[in-house]
Amino acid sequence: MKKIKTLLCGTNYGSVYLRYLAGLEEFSFNYILSRGSSRSLDISNRLSIKSYTNIENVEKDIELSVIAVDEINALTIAKTLINNGSSILIEHPVSHKGFLSLYRHAQEANAILHINSHFRYTKAVSNFISNIKNEKSTPVFVNASCSSRTLFSTIDILRSCFGKVNFEEVKIESDDKVTHAMLKFNNSNVIINFLHSELGDDNGQDVYIGHSINVHYEKSQSSLHDTWGCVVRSKTPKLNSLESLISIQDSAIDYNEILKSRDHAILKSLKNIYSSIIYKEDIKEQSFEHLHDTTKLYSIIRDKNAP
Repeated sequence: MKKIKTLLCGTNYGSVYLRYLAGLEEFSFNYILSRGSSRSLDISNRLSIKSYTNIENVEKDIELSVIAVDEINALTIAKTLINNGSSILIEHPVSHKGFLSLYRHAQEANAILHINSHFRYTKAVSNFISNIKNEKSTPVFVNASCSSRTLFSTIDILRSCFGKVNFEEVKIESDDKVTHAMLKFNNSNVIINFLHSELGDDNGQDVYIGHSINVHYEKSQSSLHDTWGCVVRSKTPKLNSLESLISIQDSAIDYNEILKSRDHAILKSLKNIYSSIIYKEDIKEQSFEHLHDTTKLYSIIRDKNAP
């Protein structure tokens, strides 16, 4: 199996990738690019890999760069590394404008660009997406809610479930804390009530953030109860009957199971970009069409600015 030379930029959020980049046979973890913190230096010393603080000094033989820094720096760093011949996995969401610019840059350099969508690979979310895709009925209406930190990934989930976004029918209402968006997806022709709540500072604890989506059909309902929760399918009860439950797919809520699910999701993201680089495999959720809609809707709701 071919190993690809890999760089990690950002050892704070990027720390979730360390065990896989250092341990998987697909990757040769060679470099760290950071601000030179004691944490980054300790990692480079323990793993005996090179550490850089200036991107201009980084080697030109990198095949994959995992970038886990803020959006402005991520876009600048990514373009430089693409020029050096590297493909890119960006950990954090980027704006629509940033995505289009970076995508064109990657296309011109024949590089692969992925934007991390690892939440979709957790047990609960992947079960939910599968249920919606296998549903033969057309939704009557959908309610979705999320926090600021899960805005991008919630949109990613909805795009996978319901297809292309009809941007001509996006309506936005907002105040200081909550943005309410009414959306229509072409494949479902259903209005989605989307609540995006800005709940204080981001403390990095992604175990406690959420995705909540309820899809109502004429005779049933499918619900995603939080990122690490359960997926419930139920039917509209008959008259004078309380019988409604079809199935519950439980994630066995305990801290170890949550971490295991998150680790599986990160591993899946890395395996996907490896397959794209080595085998030229097309990953549907990383296609231009999917990321175009996801980043555009993300920017609209985040900036509270309907087209």
